[in-house]
Amino acid sequence: MRDEQEEGDFSMKYKLWVIALIGCIAVSCAGVKKARTNAPPQAETPSQAALTLDEAVEIAAADISAKLTKGTKIAVVNFTSEAPQVSNYLMEELNFALVGRGLVVADRAQLDSARKELRFQASGEVDQKTAQSIGKFLGVEYEVTGQFIFTGETYRFRVVTVRAESAERVIVSNLTVRNDSRTIKLIETLKKTKLESHSAAY
Repeated sequence: MRDEQEEGDFSMKYKLWVIALIGCIAVSCAGVKKARTNAPPQAETPSQAALTLDEAVEIAAADISAKLTKGTKIAVVNFTSEAPQVSNYLMEELNFALVGRGLVVADRAQLDSARKELRFQASGEVDQKTAQSIGKFLGVEYEVTGQFIFTGETYRFRVVTVRAESAERVIVSNLTVRNDSRTIKLIETLKKTKLESHSAAY
């Protein structure tokens, strides 16, 4: 009789131990689930955080127009990139974006004439003497140069606006463009297109 009672007590203790163990596991799992729910979002990779090329053009144009009054005369004089066709495309897109924001942009034909007359380089930033000469020739107050350079994972999109009279930097936009399928396809397509005569010097 005593053995049966001891066996019953053992069985009851075992059941209580199992119930307690299950309870601990349940509480632990709930804590893990809550921790996962409250965990901060993972940081975006550089390519995810970067802009599309169209967005970069619009932001650069917005930066320029925000600091210049409407009607200001400006010229996009060059753009450095991996191919002349890409430079041509970026200059045209930036021209349209600036015109859309109320600035007066020098015509590309005028720019070609200035390039031939003044013999300035079509890549890189312009020095003070060249900036003054371009400004006088085109009758513009500000000049814009740009870069679109692959950095290994993304593209660096830099647009610099200088005052024609002094070549002083007045506006700089440094942006990151993602190297996604859309950007790759656009660049490949542009490289296959035939350059127009006014962009052959880029």
